[in-house]
Amino acid sequence: MCCPSWVVNSEPDDPAIDRVPADLLETAACALSKNLCDHCLGRLFAKLGFGLGNEERGRALRVVLAMVGEREDESTPFISREILERLPVHKEDIQESGMEPAPDTPTSSWNEPSSPSFNRAWMEEVSEGGKCWLCEDVFHSLDELASVVLDEASRWEFSTFSVGCRMDPRTVEREQLLWQECGGVSPEPIKEELNREIGKRVFERLDGVEFDRADPDITFVLDPLYRSITCQVKPVFILGRYRKLVRGIPQTRWPCRHCRGKGCDRCGGTGRMYETSVEEQIGKHVVKILEGEDFKLHGMGREDVDVMTLGTGRPFILEVRRPRKRTFSPVDLEKVINEGSGEMVSVHSLRRASRKEVPLIKGAPSLKRYRALISSTSSLDEEKVKYNISLLAKSPIEQRTPVRVAHRRADKVRRKWVHEASVEVLSDGKAVIELLTDGGLYIKELLHGDGGRTEPSLSSLMEIPIEVETLDVMGVLFEDEMGTKEGVESHGKKVQGHNGKHQTDAQKEAQE
Repeated sequence: MCCPSWVVNSEPDDPAIDRVPADLLETAACALSKNLCDHCLGRLFAKLGFGLGNEERGRALRVVLAMVGEREDESTPFISREILERLPVHKEDIQESGMEPAPDTPTSSWNEPSSPSFNRAWMEEVSEGGKCWLCEDVFHSLDELASVVLDEASRWEFSTFSVGCRMDPRTVEREQLLWQECGGVSPEPIKEELNREIGKRVFERLDGVEFDRADPDITFVLDPLYRSITCQVKPVFILGRYRKLVRGIPQTRWPCRHCRGKGCDRCGGTGRMYETSVEEQIGKHVVKILEGEDFKLHGMGREDVDVMTLGTGRPFILEVRRPRKRTFSPVDLEKVINEGSGEMVSVHSLRRASRKEVPLIKGAPSLKRYRALISSTSSLDEEKVKYNISLLAKSPIEQRTPVRVAHRRADKVRRKWVHEASVEVLSDGKAVIELLTDGGLYIKELLHGDGGRTEPSLSSLMEIPIEVETLDVMGVLFEDEMGTKEGVESHGKKVQGHNGKHQTDAQKEAQE
């Protein structure tokens, strides 16, 4: 360690020693009255001495204070004899610093104190038999603490990590008291130094991983006092499309409305409204492969329980929480899911995603393609049906929140558009209608009118009752984050013409 020029080989009457910043020495002397280790002393001056560690800073300050304490004049009255007698200075610290004895000082002086203030107590970092007043010698256990982290790290797969410490409130209180009493030059909290020093030791002993403070795969949170550890694990996100091949299951797990998942007579003790869901049929396989603890499906919209999702399927992101493994093959994952749940749900186009894509999936503007089978107690004239269905695509649809979802949705009027509509009347008097509409438009109500809450509707235009027997989602088309419209090549201009506020409406819909 290089010593400052104003210390090396100073003459007895050299005024250079007086140029040591008084406030720096005063802070250091005050702090040492608390019996601090080198780390805790140096941390008070963390922004000084570029390239030095806090331990080096603390040791250097002890050397300087010891030299100041050797002076016989009263130029540093702020350093009391009591404080000076606490200054632990190792002889080897002075030798390693590059300082040499003054020209007239006998060599034997390096082995014996040259004045009463330079006593044997200084040979210990803190007073004999004691601990550092602030950290209680936690910095003597850095390797042991790193080993606790490494032991836990062996149980997880990750490519980036960080280390954090959960400090004893009493330690934080002592640190704040020290700052109040003695000040400091941009002091560094003890927690930050521990995080850094333990993190460096862990990094040196791990292969193929990187330290990432901003967005790590895993954060090891250590309690230095009790040597306990917990982990904050970033979820794995998997994006793809699913097809729901049966009616009668919801998109996500649906707790019993009566008992809210606790189990009651109404739900047969299961705590759920339905036996399974799309979410479970996908998630149960993925969570097993990645050894996660739980999972959650984020869909681009949702279909009713009695609606199938066919065609290209619905975009979704599956979030796997606290996964012990993070690598997977999308092709193998698709195969496992489709073989295990293929009778109810199938998936395709899987890839790794990120958390920032979740709101894009849930709130992005989208178009939905539907196929509905309708019937009526009145006859369905093919020409009349075709004419009236075409009218739906020529004016905005004013749709008040449907009665069937009013208990969980804001009661308001939404404006949506139908972009394409076609119809085929069947021989049995029923008709198949295909539609391309804005996301968030309730199709059943668009057809049967919902008692006048949707205007116009096919029922109101034809002035006959309409019943929707089945409804299927045939595709979800959306604008991704790159601004490209998936599958809307021939409809882009029409969508732009109708939807001046399309994105805002879709985002509001996602927040409800």
